[in-house]
Amino acid sequence: MPIADEINHHNSPAGPAGTYSAPPINTLGIWTFSKNVQLAKDFLRFYFKKENYDKWIVASNAFNHPPLRDLADHPIWARNPKFAMLPKEAEFAHARGWPAKPNAGVSLIDINYTMPDMVAKAVNGMPTKRAMEWAQDQVVLAVKGHAKASG
Repeated sequence: MPIADEINHHNSPAGPAGTYSAPPINTLGIWTFSKNVQLAKDFLRFYFKKENYDKWIVASNAFNHPPLRDLADHPIWARNPKFAMLPKEAEFAHARGWPAKPNAGVSLIDINYTMPDMVAKAVNGMPTKRAMEWAQDQVVLAVKGHAKASG
């Protein structure tokens, strides 16, 4: 079942300080101890050539595609009206944890589903203030390095 047909996308909500979004931003790296560093670099250059990357976007039907400003005019966005807002997300997208630099604490907050769990607790009857306090406690533990990965 094509997931994009089942999900209704919407713009990130705006607040008094503006609009901010933390989309899934995936990264790639090459280990310094790899046996084929140059070959890996060559592969990444090949993969990210515009014509090859365009094929990947089309093959995936833009699923879980990070908002990249360079691809805001890609024809995939016109294929489905539910995609129309996605390229605009790049205007206010930041890595999770921003304005802090990416770090282990931010990763723990993410992989432990702290924010979705906070919302789930509130939706399922926990007083909103208490759910927010629970999440704040989890964030503090993660930032101090005292949280365990549980996601």
